[in-house]
Amino acid sequence: MGMKCSFSLLFLILFFSRADALFGHALLHCQFTSPDDFLYLEQIFFNKVLQIQYNSTLGKYTGYTEKTKEIAEGLNKNPKFIKEEKKNELKCKNNIALIFDVFLKPDLHLEPSVRVRSVQAAGSRHPGMLVCSVHYFFPKPIRVTWLRNGKEVTSDVTSTEKLSNGDWHYQIHSYLEFTPVPGEKITCMVEHAHLMKPKLCEWDPRTDRESENNKIAVGTAGLLLGLVFFVAGLIYYKKKTYVHTTSWDVLSLRLQWRQSSYSDGLCCSLLGGRPRKHHQNTGAVTLPSRDKTHTCLIRDWYKHTQTEDVCTQPALPTRGKHCTQKHNCV
Repeated sequence: MGMKCSFSLLFLILFFSRADALFGHALLHCQFTSPDDFLYLEQIFFNKVLQIQYNSTLGKYTGYTEKTKEIAEGLNKNPKFIKEEKKNELKCKNNIALIFDVFLKPDLHLEPSVRVRSVQAAGSRHPGMLVCSVHYFFPKPIRVTWLRNGKEVTSDVTSTEKLSNGDWHYQIHSYLEFTPVPGEKITCMVEHAHLMKPKLCEWDPRTDRESENNKIAVGTAGLLLGLVFFVAGLIYYKKKTYVHTTSWDVLSLRLQWRQSSYSDGLCCSLLGGRPRKHHQNTGAVTLPSRDKTHTCLIRDWYKHTQTEDVCTQPALPTRGKHCTQKHNCV
């Protein structure tokens, strides 16, 4: 069944009296579903009550009150009035083709986009559920029905409201709860003003399986990619943390008295440690004291810690004195 379209002309008639006013209007109505299927109506109302009308299907006037029934009978007997109405019918029919060509010519941008797919049936008494999604249609009126083996389904069907996309287009979703039967043909049928004939979209279980497989493949690929990035980030983090936080152990320090022709002094030497890459980031400082006890500080710039070694200067130093961590010279 196609969509019904119509155009109307409205005439207002006002009658005033001292007590109150009477309001009347006449309506010329041309309703059609195709260029060859149309209905022409002329209706006259007083105070919102239909008094008399002409119907092109009946080909005569019909009155709805005692007075207008007499008037309608007189009009039906007058060939001039009937002939005039036939002319109006012809005008209605001739304008339908123009309306179809200008306003209702199919447009790919306005034709509904239809898709049928299976969804999870949550809380349903049936094991399966299909959804027919209709997008990008205008104007708003539309009819969506389900067919099982060519017969319309009237039960276990729910539908959303016609939802606006905000760009003059609409969308609607119709759901069908069903129990799968081998070899059964399930179709979603859409009827709209921009469709010259109903649009049929058949459900194909193979498409659903392919779509599900694609989702699994995409999900797996995304998971693997995420795992690769995680491992790479973990390696980078560990490497960076190792460089910045690993403290090296001092194996031994050497605090040695040296004499030269220029001056005498103490030399604090790092004999060993691990890891070796930290050697260039350490500093050795010799701190003298009044009792001729000197402290050698080894500072680790990464962890802001220090290791110290204490050595007492001999009275007559003749050779280097060796120190171990936290011990005096031997």
